[in-house]
Amino acid sequence: KSNTTIDKNDKDDKVFGQGSYRLLILVDKSDYLNKAAGEMGMSYSKVLNILRRAEKVLNCSFWKER
Repeated sequence: KSNTTIDKNDKDDKVFGQGSYRLLILVDKSDYLNKAAGEMGMSYSKVLNILRRAEKVLNCSFWKER
């Protein structure tokens, strides 16, 4: 278990941490963002915003086109 986070700036604005990592693992296992969000007790829109923000700041994509 790692406690590594990626911060946007020196103000400790977390961009990617344990929660984001866990979310991506749940999405990978279930293939559904909505199901993963529910398992984490969060709304679909909340987790989508979290992941979109991380993608923007990290300049990467967590999704592949189907």
